[in-house]
Amino acid sequence: MQTEARYRDTQAAWEHAWKYFNVHATQRMSVFNFYLILVGLLTAGMVKTFERDFPFPWLGCVLGATLVIMSFIFWRFDERTRFLIRCGEDALKILEGPLRETESDAKLQIFSREAALTPTFRHWYWPTTYTECLRLTFALFALLGLLGAVVAAGNELDREALLSPHDASRGHGAVMADAASRHATAAPGR
Repeated sequence: MQTEARYRDTQAAWEHAWKYFNVHATQRMSVFNFYLILVGLLTAGMVKTFERDFPFPWLGCVLGATLVIMSFIFWRFDERTRFLIRCGEDALKILEGPLRETESDAKLQIFSREAALTPTFRHWYWPTTYTECLRLTFALFALLGLLGAVVAAGNELDREALLSPHDASRGHGAVMADAASRHATAAPGR
C-alpha cells in the first residue's frame, strides 16, 4: 500500500514538474517568435526611412530606438522565462535520480545528461545553448537599431543642411523640383 501511494505521489510530481517545464519552454519559444516578427517589422520600417525621398527621415531614429528598447525588454523577459524553465529542469533532475540503476539507465536521465554533455560541445560550436543563441539575436538587433538610429539622424541632418531657410518654408517637394529643373538646364546637350 505504501509503495503504491509513493508511486502515485511520484507520478503526480512528474506530471506537475513536466507541465511546469513545458508551459515555460513553450512560452519562451512563442515569445521569441513574436519578437522576431516585431523586430522584422521595425527593421523594415527603419530601412524604408533611409530612402532619399522619404518625407520623415527622423522616423528612422524613432524606429531604431524602439528596436533597441524592444530588444532589451524581450531579453529581460527571456531571462525571467529561462529562470522559470531552470526551476522545472531542477525538479525533473531530482525525479530522474531513481531511474539510474545501471550505467545504461543513465541515458534515461535526459535533463541531467544534457547538462553534463553541453559543455563538451563548446570546443567545437558556439553558440551551443538556446540562451546563447537568443542573447546573440537580441544583441544583434539592438546594435542594428542603434546603427539605424544613427544613420537616420545623419540623413535628417543632411536633409536639413540642404534646405536653406527660404527653401524650408516652401517644403521639400518644391526644393527637389527646383533642384531637378536647375540640373536639367545646367546639363550640356539637353
